[in-house]
Amino acid sequence: HFMTLAGKAVCELLHGRQVQYSYFHGGSGGGRQAMVLAQEYPSDYNGIWASCPAINWTSFMPEGLWPVAVMNSERHILSERRIRQFMEAAQNSAGGQDAYYRRLSPVAFDPVTLVGTNGITEADARIMKQLWDGPTDEAGNRLWYGFRPGVLFWNKVIPIGAFYYTLSGKPRPFFLSTYYLRWVTKNPKQTFESLTVPQYRSLHRQSVTELARFSADSADLHPFAAHGGKLMIDHGIDDPLIPVDGTLDYCRRMLSEVGADKAEKFFRLYITPGDGHGSCRWHAPGITEKDGMQALIAWVETGSAPQALRTVQVGKHGDTLRTDKALPYTIQNHEEDEA
Repeated sequence: HFMTLAGKAVCELLHGRQVQYSYFHGGSGGGRQAMVLAQEYPSDYNGIWASCPAINWTSFMPEGLWPVAVMNSERHILSERRIRQFMEAAQNSAGGQDAYYRRLSPVAFDPVTLVGTNGITEADARIMKQLWDGPTDEAGNRLWYGFRPGVLFWNKVIPIGAFYYTLSGKPRPFFLSTYYLRWVTKNPKQTFESLTVPQYRSLHRQSVTELARFSADSADLHPFAAHGGKLMIDHGIDDPLIPVDGTLDYCRRMLSEVGADKAEKFFRLYITPGDGHGSCRWHAPGITEKDGMQALIAWVETGSAPQALRTVQVGKHGDTLRTDKALPYTIQNHEEDEA
């Protein structure tokens, strides 16, 4: 989903004058489009806001098959009940659910500590660790990021999440991952329910090698900065579809490429704990469309850089459950705190 907005330019068009400012906001696949605009069309928009962006496409999309591949290779299904036990234990280790959904830093939790309790086996813990760690190569090096301990990244029956369980309890990959990897294999009818870890690694390498052009992960934003563009990125830590650490990885590389001082003039990052896939309807407040766009427009048109943004958690019936604020996330400071 995505949107474009002309901001102040709309009013000027009504008066017959030339457009001065243009804006783009997209989330998920639209967030990927937003980042492609900043990377490849740096003069098209004055302000761009990318929410939970589906960037790092060639590494991120195969990741949806990793849980299935791990369970197939282990010849053991980590049941939905078991994976929920691990999730709740990780949250409890951080002080409980409410404290967990207010936390910016990842939880360090070893699933092996639960072996022997409530029927949890060594195979359960071994699989859970691999899912949290994310895809790795033969030497154990990271191929891409998993989901942080405590994050709800799967579903039951509904095929939305990193993966899901069928009614019979079998794990199945995220459907978009299947569609994407059919492009990689050039087989429009291929299925991946029996995929193993060695096969996954081969597909991952093929994806990042053959389709690199489509990854939307170029860290070179010098042209966008030179044009005077402003970029906001936000991502919820509890996103069940796109690991937040993939976005942080991109931002680290971009800051290294353009330099922290230059980035300060055109870039802001907001990481929201407990927020999901950009909906404001998850476990904690997220940034609303109105608040984010108002901040971006003010930055472009008045030079007032975004600071704290209001966040809102909305209930099932549209009622406001909680409000909070998100501060600009400085990667270096947060990583030093975590260390």
